[in-house]
Amino acid sequence: MIEWFLPGIIILGLVTSYEDIKHGKIRNKWIIGSIVYSAVAYAVILVSTPNIRAGYFFELGIMLLIVLIVGFIMYSGNLWTPGDAKLFFAYSILMPLSTYKYGYIQYFPSINILINTFVPLFIYYAAITLLRTSREQKMSSLKKNLEPKRLLQSFTLFFGLSWISTLVGNFLISMSCILLVVYFFDKLDYEILLPAIGLAVLRIIFDRNIIGSLTYIFVFWLMFIVIRYIFIDLGQLSLTKEVDITLLKPGMVAGEAVYLEKGRYKKEELVNYSIIPKSKKKKYIVYPEATGITAEEIKALRKTRLEHLRIKETIPFAPFLFGGALLTLLSQGNSVYYLAKVIEVLL
Repeated sequence: MIEWFLPGIIILGLVTSYEDIKHGKIRNKWIIGSIVYSAVAYAVILVSTPNIRAGYFFELGIMLLIVLIVGFIMYSGNLWTPGDAKLFFAYSILMPLSTYKYGYIQYFPSINILINTFVPLFIYYAAITLLRTSREQKMSSLKKNLEPKRLLQSFTLFFGLSWISTLVGNFLISMSCILLVVYFFDKLDYEILLPAIGLAVLRIIFDRNIIGSLTYIFVFWLMFIVIRYIFIDLGQLSLTKEVDITLLKPGMVAGEAVYLEKGRYKKEELVNYSIIPKSKKKKYIVYPEATGITAEEIKALRKTRLEHLRIKETIPFAPFLFGGALLTLLSQGNSVYYLAKVIEVLL
């Protein structure tokens, strides 16, 4: 089946990667074209293959709905732009379900495209972050993230919320959702911590499979700590720079917020992403968004007495997403799982 969709994947990947690198945007016409291409391909397959698996299109529809939800959450959390979210949707519909041989997850197999995208992206950013920060900066950030109180809070969140995995029935999906919840709502530690403590206590009392789940919970919890350490704290130091207000251009991504308080303009360092709405108590002049600062915000900034604004270093995301799609094809699903299987065979 993949032979029907491969040309669409290649063309979409090459065109959007070029335009994202050259112009920093992903045009809707390529997304719409991919959806139309997929619809035609599936129509041809239905005519030529009458014995296609029952429930295929139902599962495909559920997956695309989940893709839309995940895309919206990640956009709300400023992890990518609307164009990136739509591009992920296009790859999801272009990738037949039969492609996912390794790491197949029912109703959301295209999570493997994200895994194959973000693992190389994480390695790239981690290398840059570790190379650009000093030993003192690393130790200071590490000390903050290994504070016993913070570690206990975050582990309690994972331990309590992970109990929903027994209800969802798919541990990877549920733990991924928990990772997103804890990551995005990090500013509401105490609001989330109280119900999480309640769930943790109930789980200790009633969950008979608690011992078998501890290893997985611990692994995901460590992933969260590493992401916080590298992407959030150290990333704020190594992947941002001070830019003169007069040199700002629309589309640059702010690394800090600027607000007016009692007649004075102040800066607010925002080191973690969140889908929590920005505070209504502050009159923001600039607030970090994945889509970048606007011409109106730049105009407002130039009326202040501020000289610099911290700007995030960004890279085109479309080429990484294209690479993730290709890795999905080559590894027939999850590249990490596939690599582990290869190593297991060799050993």
